[in-house]
Amino acid sequence: MDYALPFSRISSADHDKVGGKNATLGELAHALAATGIRIPDGFALTVAAYHDFLTHNQLAAPLQAALASLDRTTLSNLAEVGAACRALVLRGTLPEALQHAIGDAYEALFPGAAVAVAVRSSASITNLASANIDDAQHDSFLNDNFLNDGFLNDNFLNDSFLNNSFLNIQGTPALLTAVLHCYASLFNDHAIHYRVEHRIPHEQVALSIGVQRMVRADLGSAGLAFTWDPESRNRNVIYLSSSWGLGENVTRGTVTPDVFYLFKAGLGKVARPIVRRRLGAKEQRLVYNPQGPQPTLNAPTKATERRAWSLADDDITTLGLWCLAIEQHYGCPMAIEWARDGESGELFIVQARPEIPPRLDTTPAAELATKYSTCTRPLLILSDPDQALHLAHAPSQGVGLLRTEFIITQHLRVHPMALVHFDLLSDARARLAILELTRGFADKRRYFSQTLAEAVGLVAAAFHPRDVLVRMSDFKTNEYAQLLGGAQFEPEEKNPMLGFRGASRYYHPRYRAGFGLECEAMRMVRDDMGLTNVKLMIPFCRTVEEGRQVLSTMAAHGLQRGENGLEVYMMAELPSNVILATAFAELFDGFSLGSNDLTQLILGIDRDSVLIKDLCDVNNPAVKQALTTMITQAKTAGIPIGLCGQAPSDHPDFARFLVEQGIDSISFTADALFKGIENIQAAEGNVTPCCRKAPPSLST
Repeated sequence: MDYALPFSRISSADHDKVGGKNATLGELAHALAATGIRIPDGFALTVAAYHDFLTHNQLAAPLQAALASLDRTTLSNLAEVGAACRALVLRGTLPEALQHAIGDAYEALFPGAAVAVAVRSSASITNLASANIDDAQHDSFLNDNFLNDGFLNDNFLNDSFLNNSFLNIQGTPALLTAVLHCYASLFNDHAIHYRVEHRIPHEQVALSIGVQRMVRADLGSAGLAFTWDPESRNRNVIYLSSSWGLGENVTRGTVTPDVFYLFKAGLGKVARPIVRRRLGAKEQRLVYNPQGPQPTLNAPTKATERRAWSLADDDITTLGLWCLAIEQHYGCPMAIEWARDGESGELFIVQARPEIPPRLDTTPAAELATKYSTCTRPLLILSDPDQALHLAHAPSQGVGLLRTEFIITQHLRVHPMALVHFDLLSDARARLAILELTRGFADKRRYFSQTLAEAVGLVAAAFHPRDVLVRMSDFKTNEYAQLLGGAQFEPEEKNPMLGFRGASRYYHPRYRAGFGLECEAMRMVRDDMGLTNVKLMIPFCRTVEEGRQVLSTMAAHGLQRGENGLEVYMMAELPSNVILATAFAELFDGFSLGSNDLTQLILGIDRDSVLIKDLCDVNNPAVKQALTTMITQAKTAGIPIGLCGQAPSDHPDFARFLVEQGIDSISFTADALFKGIENIQAAEGNVTPCCRKAPPSLST
């Protein structure tokens, strides 16, 4: 009987023989060899070997009796039952034929040397349809929840057992012991509990074991990859985590790894598919322990290692391409373990399994948009890029306003001119803080552009191919001054609300170089990351000439309107924008009504004033007339126009007014989106004709 099958002889058709994970490894080893994916060599012990082990030791009846004594209602005696089952298994011996098969397979793969291998379980469940659970989910549970129950001898007491992986096993005797303990792991407390909870008969579960050559990730790095975001289930990105040392620290969650997001549709097509990265603490690294008695041990990482990325950009991209190829081969989202050999520098895929969809609504946004169909397009207002992957599931047709101010204050924290003129910065405390933030960037200006690009890139990737309209920064001088190093570069103004803000800054000598860093970030997003669904918006543009100067400045920084499909919108929030709407329409590709600023400037009211704030009402006839004029002029010019604000969700009458005027889109905050859509739908039910043809520049 074939107890041991080399991966080269295994395919996905052998699921019942070798379990889900081993079948996947065998499939990858030969089906995707042409893609360049590397799989460490190895072999699988079959399910038949496990059954013969039980028969050889006459364990079926004793195990059945022990499991039958479990109180399935309260599980009060779970620990005792689990301990009894494991003790039964560990008192057993491997059949002589199985021992020979293991030794022969090990010697055939690694002749003449005690090569280190990893030993991992691969569960198999018979009568799957009646078990209410699939193999990949049960296999995943075993892999993630195996606990060291105190039955392992001293040579195997190590942290790697916490996730059912036996690492750095060298030589046939150690391998035989690892196999026995792997069989015992099928009866750890959590595995038993899980089978009871999901009504999986214990006798229907068997174990295959994968024996795979170790990658010297102890000298390199390792981690996990998911072909969708594991939290939001957004399928536009590939999620990749990485830490120094063997990968079990990442799979167990005992370290904070580096995290990378890749724009899936850009892989193999664009220069820079990495749209977001987060540096992890990487508190420790799991390494070989040649002195024993434990095969591996955790050592604290050095400060320099914690501050350094554990994976280079080229390797990140390669792994992204491999993950994409694996997902395309299997036709479903995949969870993948990878490792980088510190000696050779080579990358390897060491595990892969299908991801099980969670019990939550992951209906594509396009389908939801149809369900909540409106003629006036509902869009989202976003500030925090970390919300984008989740919010992309909402029934919006894109992002009508991505504010960069939150990104700058929370993620960058530095005034751009303090980076441009760092050598002139006089604030010693600010200098130290900036040095810490920009560590790893030879050019401090690159810190600003890259960090901003990756924040915007994550949003654009999450919503792709839907439009994401990014408003360039619109801080007031007192707000800019609060950024690190900002006080030195900002004037003091009596009325910052009406001062040096918005478009007026972009071409001015005091800020032009800082605006250049913003432009470089947007160029990176569109050109390097390939996220051409990003459109840009200019706020607080006071005059037509100012609009021309801003567009000229943008072009000088690589953002030429019309090039590579770039569209530039204007935030329509000033009376001058309304009065000269036709002239502004010749410069810009669309308008977005900023109702808050427009209301306060038409009525001459500081909306923050406690005494007269109630007069700042968007329903004021003067404001509504300005909105009507702006919408009409945009329609005449043939460019799209939308509105960003809370009023259409709070006030059905205001939503109806906007729909009646023929507005193309309304942007809402996430908490107001569904109410806003409801108000739009109600308004459209009273407007004839409802469905106006949208301008061609708006993506569907």
